[in-house]
Amino acid sequence: MYLQQAFRGNNKFSYYLLGIILLFIATQIIGGIPLVIAIGINNILNPDIVPTILNSFGLNQNLGLALMLFPFVVGCFTIYYIIKKIHNKKFKDVLTTRTKFDFKRAGIGALIWAGILFISSIPIFLNTDQSIVFQFDPIPFFVLLVICVLILPFQTSFEELVFRGYFMQGLAVATKNRWFPLLITSITFGLMHAANPEVAKFGFWMAMPSYIIMGLVMGLVAVMDNGLEISLGMHFSNNFISAIFFTSTASALQTPALFKDTDPSMSSADNISMVITSIVFLLICSKVFKWKDWGKIFRKIEVPQE
Repeated sequence: MYLQQAFRGNNKFSYYLLGIILLFIATQIIGGIPLVIAIGINNILNPDIVPTILNSFGLNQNLGLALMLFPFVVGCFTIYYIIKKIHNKKFKDVLTTRTKFDFKRAGIGALIWAGILFISSIPIFLNTDQSIVFQFDPIPFFVLLVICVLILPFQTSFEELVFRGYFMQGLAVATKNRWFPLLITSITFGLMHAANPEVAKFGFWMAMPSYIIMGLVMGLVAVMDNGLEISLGMHFSNNFISAIFFTSTASALQTPALFKDTDPSMSSADNISMVITSIVFLLICSKVFKWKDWGKIFRKIEVPQE
């Protein structure tokens, strides 16, 4: 089983502490150097522009997006090093229980989530009160498409490897159960997005549930499917659609997407909608991938014998 694989290799607390420190240095310091340099150069060339997250730090939107995603590229190589060299594990053990990564599973998960998102978005476009504008600009859009295909997978993969992989497996070793790692990593995943512009715009208690629910769903998928394939596909699908098709003036991903909401709002109904779409996603996946034993989430993990 997926979380049982966590017991392989070196699992002392000090190794995980070192891993967390290295991840912080890699993503928050080393990976951010190109963005800091670009902002500095841009400030010299354009002193009248006040850089903020919402204007891609004063840079061109696509350049700002690429530089914001670069730390995750560094992070992916760092988490690979940590798992292989510090914890002395096979990288595959944090990815899946299968003999190799199942790209078909990831693709199906991505398509299911994309289909649910598009269907659930229909009422938004039918509501004439929404300030949604069509803003297709060929060159920026196709540059955005290239960035999303080549670099965005590093961002979503890093977050899945860290939260649903590294952290959840580490907590499984410490607690010998599934529900606690699932709950804690979901909450932590949500809190890691607390600095997002959406949270500032809509309020902590209004925006945060959607992030935590998303983390919980991806965690449940990883546990039930014994691997990260579906959660990786779902996460990429979610962020790809947000970047390519639909953005807003409050979005953390400021991109030249096809549609933009110039007056975004959020209510409890949005969180209820998130709960419903998540349940639908889990039910469809449960049927497609034949998940049967949901009770294992609340059972203790059988520690493999040496």
